[in-house]
Amino acid sequence: MKNNNEMSTIVQCMLDSIDGIYVVDIYENSYRLCDGKGENGGKIKEIFGEQGSFSNMVDILTRHLYRNIKRPADYYEAYLKKIEKFKGQLGELNRVNGGDDFLWVQLNLCPYVNEGQYIITLSLLKNFEQVEIITAKERAQNIQGGYLFSMYVDADEARCHSISIPELDNGNASDNTMPYDEWRKNVMWMVEEDKRDEFIKISALEYLNTELRYRDSVSFECKMRNVEGEFLWVRIIFCRADDDESNHDFIYLVQNINHNSPMLVENAFKYEKLSMKDSLTGLYNRRKIEEIFAEIAEENAENEQSDTDDPGYEVSVVMIDIDHFKLVNDTYGHIVGDFALKKSAEMFEKAFSNTGMTVSRWGGEEFLVLARGYDSDSIYQLCEKLRKDIMQYEFEEGFSISCSFGIASTNKPEELPKLAEYADNALYEAKENGRNRVVVRQI
Repeated sequence: MKNNNEMSTIVQCMLDSIDGIYVVDIYENSYRLCDGKGENGGKIKEIFGEQGSFSNMVDILTRHLYRNIKRPADYYEAYLKKIEKFKGQLGELNRVNGGDDFLWVQLNLCPYVNEGQYIITLSLLKNFEQVEIITAKERAQNIQGGYLFSMYVDADEARCHSISIPELDNGNASDNTMPYDEWRKNVMWMVEEDKRDEFIKISALEYLNTELRYRDSVSFECKMRNVEGEFLWVRIIFCRADDDESNHDFIYLVQNINHNSPMLVENAFKYEKLSMKDSLTGLYNRRKIEEIFAEIAEENAENEQSDTDDPGYEVSVVMIDIDHFKLVNDTYGHIVGDFALKKSAEMFEKAFSNTGMTVSRWGGEEFLVLARGYDSDSIYQLCEKLRKDIMQYEFEEGFSISCSFGIASTNKPEELPKLAEYADNALYEAKENGRNRVVVRQI
């Protein structure tokens, strides 16, 4: 057993290494200096003062997170250090604004006499210690690989707490937790509006418990607001952390991909646009038309569910087939055949696009026109004029072509999924009756 003199020496050495000792009362939102006689006590007192509100102390300790603004936006509070009914001890390094530069401070916290009271000791690190820490931080940043934030989610308790990347491996956990729903709501408001529904879906505990097995993950990319209120491109990741089916622990990560996302997004839009076009004619392809069909069906379904008696606007599909096109290929070759397809597409687009209708290549020598808000009689007149114009056009090789048309129109939302099929049936009827004609079906 150590004698009293030795213990006094140990305590004195410990006190000499501490530059500030504060007592905090979170219920009264206050702190006061008890001792500041360490080597750098004057600097600590200059930064924190002798007393003040505890929220102000937290603000000083977290100011480096949001640099050029006085306070982060409310939705960002989820990532600030919170001490709420804290149990146990806490030790961490913090950067504080020392006037000319940021300084590293070692913070230790432990419970005091009464509930809600804590002792906080602060030690300002020397210059060579700061260099070592900065070097270690750089190594840690390389390990983290651009991860901005990380949270540990306990689905059984519906609570979460912040972690650093190394904690993923060593199992360290903070007792400073918050309700998962509260944290999830905060994060939702940080995500760009168009992606919030997706975040709500994959962050739901029921979804995570059902969809993710051991070390499975789910992720998506979006823009997320930082503390300055600017949007950055990030990848949000949820992964299963436990290997026991009876436990439900997850890791939430936010990875910074902003440095290369503008180029990736630009390329993605370019390739997405190309993927919606037919390479030969430049018209929309079948994939794009099916997307538009789905949007129209959703709009009409919403109208049907509303209180209005309006049945919705009329939707029409025109199916066009170049008559005996195989004969063109067999007689003049595929190069001429391709030119005939491109020329036909130009004529179709000229006839319909000025009216706001959407023209597409459905496949082979078949084309589809999608019209909204036009009655079948108006569309019939357009098709009949186009049919005659096509017959009158003569290609350089000395041949002309004709086309058959099938039109189907409806204002009934339940019939929209079959509208292309109805138009195809009308086209079949036109071809069976001798081709080079227009057939209309009102659904």
